[in-house]
Amino acid sequence: MLAALKVLEVFILPTIFTFVFLVAGFGLRIRWAMGLGLIFLYLFSITPVSKGLLLPLERPYQPATVQKPCVSDTAVLLLGGFEEDVTRAAGVLELSTACGAPFHVIISGTDPLLKESPEAREVRDLLISEGLRPRAILLEERSRTTLESAKNLAESLGRKPFYLVTSAYHMTRSLYAFHQFGMNPVPLAGPYRMPRCCTLFDFIPSSTNLLKSDEAFHEYAGLLFYRKMGTHH
Repeated sequence: MLAALKVLEVFILPTIFTFVFLVAGFGLRIRWAMGLGLIFLYLFSITPVSKGLLLPLERPYQPATVQKPCVSDTAVLLLGGFEEDVTRAAGVLELSTACGAPFHVIISGTDPLLKESPEAREVRDLLISEGLRPRAILLEERSRTTLESAKNLAESLGRKPFYLVTSAYHMTRSLYAFHQFGMNPVPLAGPYRMPRCCTLFDFIPSSTNLLKSDEAFHEYAGLLFYRKMGTHH
């Protein structure tokens, strides 16, 4: 299942199918493919399009604030690349401060392309450096996807409410995965990728917007795959 998901997520990305059209256009001299490639490259690189793609994913989870009284003493932090992990870790620190001790954190996930990924341990060290007790942090390093994180944590968490900490654009798919295993996550989202809009400068192409379009397509593809494949629990 992981291999099928990865293939789907790669070939549906705007950077990939735009590249295919451009190669076909310039390399094979197929004019319509060249035109489509240039149109796609422009559209997915401007702010109005990347914002429109991210808006349905992020809007339900703004703003991310900790409501009191706290509903749980446990947070699950889903890994997503160290740059975003730092911001997600800030959400965990906010929770631990607001809810007080005892507070427990489960760091879930690993890089599926690396046999031994240091990502979870790096985030753990970051949390410890900010004051969390080492014994309050548990590493779950078997999961290669969000769905596997839900499956691997289902038995230990059961129906107990817990805070689910991940990026806003990834929250919809994450909640869907955990709900499929009968779990009771409480979303705490951040960071947000949705750009501000709009001025004339927002219609100038940028690689940042192209990356955001890729992230949005990645989420839509993953959510569609989860719904089509279903889960077994």
